[in-house]
Amino acid sequence: MKYLLVLTAVAFSSAGIASGQASFLDRSSDDAIRIASYNLGGFEGFFDPDEEADTLFDFDNASGQYRAVPSLARVWQAIDADVWAFQEVIERTATHVRHALNAAVPLSGGQNWSVFKRANQVIASRYPVVDPVFSVPGVPRDPAIATVDLPDDQFDKDLHLINIHLDAGSRASDFFNRQNEADRLVRYIDDIQDPSFSGAIPTDTPIIVLGDYNDFDETNAIPTLQSGDIFNESEFGPDSPPDWDGTSLADPMPTHNDAGGSMTTFQTNVFDSKLDLQLYTDSVIGHTNSFILNADELSTADLIAAGLQSTDTQLDPARGLVDHLPVVVDYEFPVVFSLGDFDQSGTVD
Repeated sequence: MKYLLVLTAVAFSSAGIASGQASFLDRSSDDAIRIASYNLGGFEGFFDPDEEADTLFDFDNASGQYRAVPSLARVWQAIDADVWAFQEVIERTATHVRHALNAAVPLSGGQNWSVFKRANQVIASRYPVVDPVFSVPGVPRDPAIATVDLPDDQFDKDLHLINIHLDAGSRASDFFNRQNEADRLVRYIDDIQDPSFSGAIPTDTPIIVLGDYNDFDETNAIPTLQSGDIFNESEFGPDSPPDWDGTSLADPMPTHNDAGGSMTTFQTNVFDSKLDLQLYTDSVIGHTNSFILNADELSTADLIAAGLQSTDTQLDPARGLVDHLPVVVDYEFPVVFSLGDFDQSGTVD
């Protein structure tokens, strides 16, 4: 973490992970904000030209609404995120996603999930999603960008989410498009950190760039978005490290089920790759827990404890194909205590 300790002490909660089966699913503390990114594999014809889009949603005749298929509902329930960033939601609308989440993960007091959809990307939150950005020139795949309005009585800042789905593929044109999108998003982050910019966000608002980076063959899109090293400076301007303190974004480096092994998020019968990430401004927020959920690697006891089945994170169980896996991170804001508050009670003692 990059916090300067001068006259105050900065600390993160040290609450431990609960012991027991599937304990990696436990939140690090009650103050953690859990954010999950999940490409739902909705593009029509990915495996079968006759297959419909958004196969993880079914129409429920009894309710007259779309619902998550049982496997997706179980994943939502096991992860229990406060905020979801979905990619590849093709035909289902924001209302469809809201109804599906309300049914699978109902909120207290009969409240509705807040959902914003831009193109095929969705931000869904237990808290209000506000100030949506409807266009970033030069980013053809239309990221879903918005602020998550956290409760003022619990949090000093809100969260600014940039949910991306960069151009896919390994052709020269794909590399070019992906790099241009990454360059332009770095410029967008630089713009919103400038108080004179019309769309500026409050200083030190945590920024999280998450989603499907599609950085096949480990080209330059991820390094560009993480470090701010713009490739095409003649068009998009000079390099701009995207954290508020002028440094790179942090990568929580999650592994499958927090077991310390694989970090791949895209698994097919062709190749495995780390395509899905969450990068964040660690000068103003910290992460305390992270994992990639892969139900296929869980023991029977862990599956029972999590309420999952081994094929729940597979898009096509009949073929054993996983497609993308959900990437989950618990974030916490730093707690700043006054000089002399030795028991961290909020009172100088």
